[in-house]
Amino acid sequence: MIELEKTYLLKNIPFDIDQYPYKELIDHYIPFDSEHPKLRLRKRWEFYEITKKTLIHEGDSSQQQEQTIELSKAEYQALADLPNKLIHKKRYYVPYKEIMLEIDVFQGDLDGLILMDVEFTDKKVMNGFEKPNFCLADVTQNSLFAGWMLCWKTFASLYSLIKQYKGEL
Repeated sequence: MIELEKTYLLKNIPFDIDQYPYKELIDHYIPFDSEHPKLRLRKRWEFYEITKKTLIHEGDSSQQQEQTIELSKAEYQALADLPNKLIHKKRYYVPYKEIMLEIDVFQGDLDGLILMDVEFTDKKVMNGFEKPNFCLADVTQNSLFAGWMLCWKTFASLYSLIKQYKGEL
């Protein structure tokens, strides 16, 4: 499956996010020692999967080939026991115009980071999308905000970069 997606760094959430449905996600990135792990092991409540994402065009993270396989709990656990780095987040599903916003509120070491993913049905819709005013910046092409890179970071380590986006540095 081809995934068309953009990622935004949020300034704030100007509404009560808790009124929207969410899923708690735990993402493991493997292999542990890879500079750019392409495998993501995910637990979403009691649903388990492994996904491999690869860029379609080098240097453009908005278009990726995505292959996902559903796993049993035992399969998930066997893979989760391998050396890996993980991210814990709550993903809220917020309707906006004719699309669904996926707002990720990070937990643990990344507490304070809020990103929004928007998946699109085609390139025309993606290219015509106007980000909501509560978005600080489009960070789709900034690999520091990709899950496989975030798993090595803390909110404190990203703070100066976030301040640059805010124009505070």
